[in-house]
Amino acid sequence: MRILAPRRKPRHHTGVMPAAPKSAIAKTAANAALAFMPEGYSTKHGKLMGRHSATEGFLRAMIRHAGVDRHVAYALAPGAAPQFEPLARGLGARAPTSVIQPQNIAEVAGIGTLSLPGPNIGNLARLRALAGAESGFSITGVTHTLSSLGAMGGVAELANFPVREWDAVVCISQSARRMIEMLLSAEEARLAERLGATRFVRPRLPIIPLGIDTAAFTFAPSMRMEWRARIGAGPDDFVLLHHGRVSWHAKAHHWPMLAALGRVSDKLPPGRKLHLLMAGWSSNEGQEAALRDQARALCPKVNLFRAGGLEPERRPGVWAAGDAFVLLSDNIQETFGLAVVEGMAAGLPVLVSDWDGFRDTVRDGEDGFRIASLMAAPGSAPDLAMAHAANGMDYDHFLAASTQLVAIDVAATAAALEVLVMDPARRRAMGAAGQARARAQFDWARIMPRWQALWAELAAIRQAAPASAPAALPAPAIADPTVLFADWPSAALGPQTRLARDPAAPGIGLVAALALPAGIHPPGDAAAVARLSRLLAAIPAEGDITALALRDALPEGDRPFAGRGILQLLKLGFARLA
Repeated sequence: MRILAPRRKPRHHTGVMPAAPKSAIAKTAANAALAFMPEGYSTKHGKLMGRHSATEGFLRAMIRHAGVDRHVAYALAPGAAPQFEPLARGLGARAPTSVIQPQNIAEVAGIGTLSLPGPNIGNLARLRALAGAESGFSITGVTHTLSSLGAMGGVAELANFPVREWDAVVCISQSARRMIEMLLSAEEARLAERLGATRFVRPRLPIIPLGIDTAAFTFAPSMRMEWRARIGAGPDDFVLLHHGRVSWHAKAHHWPMLAALGRVSDKLPPGRKLHLLMAGWSSNEGQEAALRDQARALCPKVNLFRAGGLEPERRPGVWAAGDAFVLLSDNIQETFGLAVVEGMAAGLPVLVSDWDGFRDTVRDGEDGFRIASLMAAPGSAPDLAMAHAANGMDYDHFLAASTQLVAIDVAATAAALEVLVMDPARRRAMGAAGQARARAQFDWARIMPRWQALWAELAAIRQAAPASAPAALPAPAIADPTVLFADWPSAALGPQTRLARDPAAPGIGLVAALALPAGIHPPGDAAAVARLSRLLAAIPAEGDITALALRDALPEGDRPFAGRGILQLLKLGFARLA
């Protein structure tokens, strides 16, 4: 804490790493500190979502392909810090690791970029402004699910937060970018009408798809034989793989897939059978019952085999067993469809709905088929929007109601599936084309350089910004309490405040006093106790000294702590105002 006259510019925390010089940035691999919560970077839990796979994959890709000299996390909560190193080591990290604590966000300036695995970068931008590190680093986010109130509201509110031209929200599909532009435009129009605002700063919205490790989807023939035997599939049988959550309301309604299977199964020659291999967890028995009941009614001749939630080491088997992959998503929470790219990497032709990110990954007629989808006319469901916003409908029921507004062409699905079942040569050609595309376009070895190029581009924009550019003001709700509450005390500690030793100081001594419960908060470690002891020793035994002179009498490393140290000595009665 400074003891000089208060300044408008927010203070930096002590121990801040300086921004790397331009020459250093140009010569080293672009790096980023990862905004870190352990559960967000792990696939080792029961309710696996696509964003978990994508985020764990991103960290693994940083380790394998980025070529950085260290792996850095910015802990989103203090308890997250100890878990980063073991997680990174478990994913193969050999370079040094370190963690920046939440309150020390300005230290990210030593890295250059802070990467959040979500789109809502506004709060981090506000913390950056509070730390006075506006031009110190860039912030990047990424779209995953955009259908929740939190995601939609957080994106819209970027118009109100101190984001900069050197920040970015990476969009994983064209559809995701168009939605974000719509949300931002609506909020900017509202602010213009209400406040007369004319200048808005948006983060950049580049498109970079999600990545996968395509090599993980190459399988030995023995694995295919093992899994096909497990589900009872003969050599001429056809196995359709669905990999993902089994959730009609939050992933994909099963009806078009099951109805198409039923239609095609009636056309099979005797002795040949269709199998539906459903791999993935479900949230409750109701989801399982819905799947079983619909399958019995719509495709009774098809063998349904449930693989359930598989451990990572067992997942490759289901990919090896399949002849084609299917995901007919009709759900607004789907933004990219990572499993579709995995199906392509496994060499399977893919049967997907013509839906948001699927358009960016699957070439209709080349890698498989995209089936037409139809949604209710724009503006025809304000009742759902209102019920969701007013908490009259929870998120799951909002998704369930929204999926009823979307139809997938069942007849077209059956026609495309029939081609895949009846034409092995075309099926193999599509699978090979999709596999080549996945390796060329979606492997992490291809995707990670695009992220690093973005980080370098944002750094160049940041460094080229005029030095006189006005700093964004932090929101009053999180302003420095010594500024916001400056009228609360009688006076403020200043450079000319005169201090003296208190002759009635506690007889137990400073070190023992600091060891008492709540003697100092947070409890001081050995370094903090030593600093306070040096500060007390610098106060003359007789007479007094100004706060400025006392600070200057300290070793240089102690000076940033002088102001708060003086207040602690005054609070404990070892010093007094002269």
